[in-house]
Amino acid sequence: SPVCAGLGAQVLFVLGDMEAFDRVWRRHEAALAKDPTLALYRSAWQAQWGPTSGTKTGRDQLEAARSDPKRSVLAIELSRRIAVARADMDEHERWMGMLIQAKGASTQAHAERWILLASNGRRDEARRLAKATLPSLEIQTTAQARRVVETLVRIDLPQEGLDVLKARPPALMRDTTLWMLH
Repeated sequence: SPVCAGLGAQVLFVLGDMEAFDRVWRRHEAALAKDPTLALYRSAWQAQWGPTSGTKTGRDQLEAARSDPKRSVLAIELSRRIAVARADMDEHERWMGMLIQAKGASTQAHAERWILLASNGRRDEARRLAKATLPSLEIQTTAQARRVVETLVRIDLPQEGLDVLKARPPALMRDTTLWMLH
């Protein structure tokens, strides 16, 4: 169904499986293109992962959406994801700052920021930001906890990873894979 295809396309995009995202989009394009949110995901795909002939169109559509109060946070998040794919630290920091200001920065966005900083020779800054951000992060799912703990271990903050695990609700902590990360 188009609803399932739309949800699936969003999940595939968030997971970074751009080939599968494109396949789902092409199969259900007539229905998906009518949804402004899904169309914005497609614009981001065009801007970074699609054929170069659509790059400018995708970028222009994202830029227009960043000016629309109803779509600006999503457009900024998608622009941030493009910066991650390009390993463009300056662009990433620009979009991340806007997301933080709009209170739209996800747990994943913070974790990706720390990794991007560390991989660009800014490990101390990544560690400092991680320590400063951890108290305010809303980690509600096992997947979020796993992402944060994996990232903390990768940037040499294993004790902070353990602290994240200890601070989670008991139901979340039944997932033994989280403990194996530490």
